Amino acid sequence: MEVLGTIAIIVLGYLLGSMPWAYIVARMAKGVDIRQVDYGNPGAANVFRQVGPAEGIAVGILDVGKAALPVIVARASGLPMYAWLLGGIAALLGHWWPIFLGFRGGIGAATAIGALLAMIPIETLLGAPFAIGVLVILRNTGYASLLLFGVAAISALLFDESLILVLSPPILGSMVFLRARLWRRSEGRPGS
Repeated sequence: MEVLGTIAIIVLGYLLGSMPWAYIVARMAKGVDIRQVDYGNPGAANVFRQVGPAEGIAVGILDVGKAALPVIVARASGLPMYAWLLGGIAALLGHWWPIFLGFRGGIGAATAIGALLAMIPIETLLGAPFAIGVLVILRNTGYASLLLFGVAAISALLFDESLILVLSPPILGSMVFLRARLWRRSEGRPGS
């Protein structure tokens, strides 16, 4: 039962992660293909800049939700914590390679944050003020996300969470960081 439940969570995570909310919202709001404007990342930050703040915030919430949901389902189903993390990773992989957009997706910072919020909500929220401060001052979502993942990991360690929950922020954060670097390189964009 545990193995089948974990497989189901992974499939659910991937399918939910594949929902291209940035593409859908930008098309519906302004008829824009978000993959063709600015630096082409189909994510909340690009929608915020190119379509509008309300639309960008909506995409951010939807991207957070699509990764939080499989983790919540895994938790509610009584699956072990590694299944929670695998559900979040699957959502992130779905965001990167969405079946609904020809396997060409975005970087996934909001998606990774959604998984963390469902796994360690208090620890993740403790990092939010620091991340928001960095976002306001530096206007860089990458640095803000890395700070959020770092504070969440340290908080999980201080709150004596299980090893899998302590390791989840660095695992997800590293995945997003590496994806951003590789994505920019493959798109011919400068790293930041």
